[in-house]
Amino acid sequence: MENRNVVDGYFVGNLGDDLFLRVLAERFPNTQFEIQTSEKMFEFYEGFGDFVKYKSPIQKKLLRFFPAWLMSRMFKATHEKYNTYTLLGGSLFMDVDSAPLHKRIRDFYGQVSDNAFVIGSNFGPVYNQPMIQWYKKVFQNFDFVTWRDTTSEKKELIDARKQTTFPDVVLGLNVDNVATIDGQFVLFNLMNIGDVTENKDTINEYLKSVVFNIKLLVSQGERVKLVSIDRDGNDKKFVSRVKRKFFSNVDQVTVAEYIEVDQVLSLFKSSKAVVATRYHSLILAWLFEKPVVSIAYSDKTTNFINTWYPQQKVITLDELSEKMDLGVMQETAIPVEKLTFLKTQAKKHFDSLGAVLNREMG
Repeated sequence: MENRNVVDGYFVGNLGDDLFLRVLAERFPNTQFEIQTSEKMFEFYEGFGDFVKYKSPIQKKLLRFFPAWLMSRMFKATHEKYNTYTLLGGSLFMDVDSAPLHKRIRDFYGQVSDNAFVIGSNFGPVYNQPMIQWYKKVFQNFDFVTWRDTTSEKKELIDARKQTTFPDVVLGLNVDNVATIDGQFVLFNLMNIGDVTENKDTINEYLKSVVFNIKLLVSQGERVKLVSIDRDGNDKKFVSRVKRKFFSNVDQVTVAEYIEVDQVLSLFKSSKAVVATRYHSLILAWLFEKPVVSIAYSDKTTNFINTWYPQQKVITLDELSEKMDLGVMQETAIPVEKLTFLKTQAKKHFDSLGAVLNREMG
């Protein structure tokens, strides 16, 4: 089991985590990583790099029934340690009571790996003391943590010398060779708000507001592409419902589904402007220097904006109203100088992992 490098994250066809994986592959093209994903996703991740994909290792299955401390003792008595364990992705920190398996997996791999890292995350969206205390304990087995906003770093889950904050990992993605799509359009990223709130008024106001603004753009002569950035989730269903219910006979409004990463990157590169609900639709708008308005459904978006570019126009769900004009065409793109700085800083997320991998290769 020599030099096994395990990467943990939400690899289920969610664009944000898929882009993290793409950046990892670009940074370490000669390193083999193992990711845990379902068998139906194997083909989808084939093009990401030299990854070994496996469905569910025996340790993960056993962790459903046995505590991490017992599993780690058994593992270390019978196996060699893993070289690295990397917890890669954004909002990875769930309430430990509602996600006991994820809790045990992270605890286990932290204990049975020579080097353990968290890369590019934010702490949330759940904040409670039992959760914070549990992660403080688990992070005793981690070597370094990089966050993407200062709010997360200030939770002090790990020694200050072992953590730092950089802009989102995806801002370090190489997009020089992304193809363009013919035609001019505004890209409107929609989200099923019911995934994050049960408040019916909030859900209805979001729907009314986005429908109003899509109609407004069409009345101004714009073509609009509606896009979800998950492959098979509720966002995709929501986009289809909006098109079918409100714009079935409107040719200027079309749906663009997430089929594969390069296709979505081309959508953002080719757009005139972006309305971004999902967090990484904002990041991609920045990356391609597009005018963008962010509809923030979570603190992770506002925390990131406040850390790196507070001038960004952002509207929280509480601020939405039925006839709110987002004014996306009047917005300006993030300044080139600021974006260049963010891109450079974002590439530093992998420095600690890279030092270990280079040492092993050397």
